[in-house]
Amino acid sequence: MPKPTKRAPVKSSPSKTAKKAKPAAASADEAAYLEMLVKTGQAVPAGRGKMPAGVTHELVPDGHGHVKAVRRRFSIS
Repeated sequence: MPKPTKRAPVKSSPSKTAKKAKPAAASADEAAYLEMLVKTGQAVPAGRGKMPAGVTHELVPDGHGHVKAVRRRFSIS
């Protein structure tokens, strides 16, 4: 009978070890929404002083490392 071979150790999940280029969002839908706001110029990082024209949201980090979009004004386009 052949001897059992040793199994390779199980690697940790990619989400724990991967470097993140962007701040984490709570869900995939929220991440897509934040990306859309940034690409269209409707969101800026918080703490930049007066918001430029056309910007409706500030990107505010919470205590868990996630970024939330907080609406600061409305825009009629």
